[in-house]
Amino acid sequence: MQVESVVELEDQLLLKFSGRTLTFDDLTDESCDDNEIKIPDYRKALQALHADERIRTVPVSSKTDRGLGGKDQIISKEIRPELALASRPT
Repeated sequence: MQVESVVELEDQLLLKFSGRTLTFDDLTDESCDDNEIKIPDYRKALQALHADERIRTVPVSSKTDRGLGGKDQIISKEIRPELALASRPT
């Protein structure tokens, strides 16, 4: 997954994992095809998507709602590719 910014990473994650529930570890394992994207970038992108209510998270490994990692679940809404960018909050 080639991305230039965290915002672009948000869009790529929404499209790739649309309608799925998976753990943070599984998400990073499935999308880490290069070493350019670092774990903190995934965290930042996912936390932004959560703040925008575009995904839900369920803490499992983390002790608070602010943490994100390990076995924490990420629940992505089903999204049509043509609406991915259109659904971005303004």
